[in-house]
Amino acid sequence: MIHKIGAINLKSKVYDALKKYILSLNIYLKESDFHLDERQLSEKLGVSRTPIREAIAKLESEGIVITVPRRGVFVHRKSKKRTHRYSYSLGGS
Repeated sequence: MIHKIGAINLKSKVYDALKKYILSLNIYLKESDFHLDERQLSEKLGVSRTPIREAIAKLESEGIVITVPRRGVFVHRKSKKRTHRYSYSLGGS
């Protein structure tokens, strides 16, 4: 679940919230495409779209999401091994 966050260190908090949300998804469901909608994320987190875009750019540079022109941003399906590496970088198990 995504929760609203405060204004302190907004950019990194939005990035952390999105990354944790993505890692909580079951990306192996074949019937899902896991589209990330900037407007919906902005509303759910209670922030403007600018920090959402910045977080998405960072996630894309890490290979966690992929931007498809004229379609949007999607969670990049990785192998389970690579996904767990991202989880460890967050301090997860």
